[in-house]
Amino acid sequence: MPFTPGEAATAYDKRAEYTVREGELHQTNVYFTVTIRNLSTSQAFSPDFAFSDVAETGADGQVSTVVEGDVVGMTGWPQEIASGGTFTLKDGYSVKDATAIEYTLDIDGLAGRSFSFSR
Repeated sequence: MPFTPGEAATAYDKRAEYTVREGELHQTNVYFTVTIRNLSTSQAFSPDFAFSDVAETGADGQVSTVVEGDVVGMTGWPQEIASGGTFTLKDGYSVKDATAIEYTLDIDGLAGRSFSFSR
């Protein structure tokens, strides 16, 4: 979903390896509404190793994550999701072009499952 970040928005360089570095806003700003459901009947889910990314942005080397208001991205997770519970967040990105964007969500890092959505 396209959105216009306000002055309070914070952008982080998504391509900065191993560091959190301030990024810049690009031509197109979008967010993805993500709902995670914990299917376990007995254990809480810890989202410590949940990651997202985008591709097909017109300039994949220039991507920023955006945090503002209810667009919280991967930083907005609760400590855990109770068994049988759900959590919904808006994951924001600033990119050159979102005409054919592909969004990927990795659950539990490299050991978990990956989900991709494209438009």
